[in-house]
Amino acid sequence: MSKVLVIDDDAGVSFALERFLKQEGYETVVAPDAERGLALVKDKAFDLILLDLRLPGMSGQQALPELKKHAPVVVLTAHGSAETAMDALAAGALDHLTKPVELAELRRVVSRALAPPSNVIAPPPSEATLVGRSRAMQEIGKRIGILARSDASVLLLGESGTGKEHVARAIHERSARAKAPFVPVACAALPDTLLEAELFGSTKGAFTGAVKDRPGKIEAAKGGTLFLDEIGEVSLAGQVKLLRFLEDRIVERLGEDARRSVDLRVIAATNADLETRVREGRFREDLYYRLNVVTIELPPLRERREDIPLLVEHLLAREKAAILPEALERLVAASWPGNVRELRNAIEHAAALARGGPIGPEHLPETIARPAPAGPHAYDALFAAVAKLVAAQAGEAGLHETLVRMLERAAVQKALELTAGNQVAAAKLLDMNRSTFRKRMEEHGLKP
Repeated sequence: MSKVLVIDDDAGVSFALERFLKQEGYETVVAPDAERGLALVKDKAFDLILLDLRLPGMSGQQALPELKKHAPVVVLTAHGSAETAMDALAAGALDHLTKPVELAELRRVVSRALAPPSNVIAPPPSEATLVGRSRAMQEIGKRIGILARSDASVLLLGESGTGKEHVARAIHERSARAKAPFVPVACAALPDTLLEAELFGSTKGAFTGAVKDRPGKIEAAKGGTLFLDEIGEVSLAGQVKLLRFLEDRIVERLGEDARRSVDLRVIAATNADLETRVREGRFREDLYYRLNVVTIELPPLRERREDIPLLVEHLLAREKAAILPEALERLVAASWPGNVRELRNAIEHAAALARGGPIGPEHLPETIARPAPAGPHAYDALFAAVAKLVAAQAGEAGLHETLVRMLERAAVQKALELTAGNQVAAAKLLDMNRSTFRKRMEEHGLKP
């Protein structure tokens, strides 16, 4: 019988967990604080530890490094966030669950934890911050923590301003490469003529203006992480050279024959639909699969509005400013096509205008300060169609669901028509991320 140790100062939570685990067939022991838990693991062998992060005395975060030497640790917290998930997993926790814990999720996590253990060594935690408590951001935080313990290439997908470079830095700073350089390359800003020299370096006289030997970004990232931002903008010729490096990790500077071996990790990012570009012949399929070992898709800000107050609080702390409730309401309601980057700029703009006072609606950028005026009734025909259906099927079971599915299918189909089948553009029209849009297409039987 597997043995589970529950460390939680909430007697009600401990009782519920103990009862559930015993019903699942596990021997369960409860400790009310970290000190008692540490004493127990030194005296008795456990197969799994469920650890609350907020404990009296020594915190769960402080106890985690020692506890994980004895058994896999799953952390529990009533204050779950992307940051706590990311730090816990990067510090060696097997998983992260937010209270109140869903029993099906707990069952899945415990079952996986009690499978044969992994020998992966966790890197130390870092100072990188990821703000958000939405489920999407917690999942991203968990993936960052897991990926920090591997050297796999990562492809980050998301609209402009969603924080792709921030996530790349978070992975690097929590990895075993954290003490080596993190080198970003803005691929979209480099013309094809400069890309090779910028990445691979050059020697004196290799081209006009090359007055001395110069290592490239790849060599600069030796031992660390190379972040290729907007990888989708690299030309086909540049893609060939990049693929060759990814296959053999050898660098040849322009103008010389010497070959240098470079060990580094590659993280790439794009707001483009690379799968479509591969089908159109604009992006190499072999390079796509080299980069796309693990994918993280960052949701746009409009799809995680519950995180906006936290982001605002975080940004206000930098500006040493406060905000009035009505201004915060406008920020939460805004569409944010520029995502977190646009939100940051809006806060900086407002703080400057507020001149040390609390930020009100009048200090926000014009597009946010004043809600858009109501337009003409462009959807009268649609409302009429809905009214007709309601009148015909009034009181029938499932009417609401039928209406929702009918309208959603029509919206998805129309968005595809308006964008000539471009799924990324169609998803943007409906304020969806690409994966959600594709799922809706499948549900409604719509073909690309």
